Amino acid sequence: MLWAIYFLGFLTMYLMLSWIPTLFVDAGYTRAQGIEALTGFNLGAIPGILVLAFLTTRLPLAPLLSVFFLSAGGVLAYVGLTEPTALGSLTTLMFIGGVFLHGGFTCWRRLGCWAGKNRSHRVALVGGGPHFCWLGYVQPVSELRLAAGYRRPASVGVCR
Repeated sequence: MLWAIYFLGFLTMYLMLSWIPTLFVDAGYTRAQGIEALTGFNLGAIPGILVLAFLTTRLPLAPLLSVFFLSAGGVLAYVGLTEPTALGSLTTLMFIGGVFLHGGFTCWRRLGCWAGKNRSHRVALVGGGPHFCWLGYVQPVSELRLAAGYRRPASVGVCR
């Protein structure tokens, strides 16, 4: 179940990050305006992550993430149902969607998902890679190693 949620979370983020500019262009806006909306979505992650990081020191993670993801669904459903046409309101809604969806997914991926892996897999598998490495390309390699059942601990540069 954890891997299905993880996959669907990445699928949602991929669709949002890939399709926001295209949807804006199809709605009659310029590509630059679509990229501005995508930038707003990405910048929304920053306050979302900071708020969740602050709140998780005081409240349990699961209810906070539920509120964030339901809020993201509400914002995106509002955009889909009302079809606002003003560029400023659309960009603002993309920013707010980024706060909830992008911020929530990033915190879940960093805090909730790794904690779930620690409870659901043997320690030899969980310790098989540098999960909090600063190098962005190392984490997917580590996840592939876990999915394949590779048990030998990985050591990459300063990550271990």
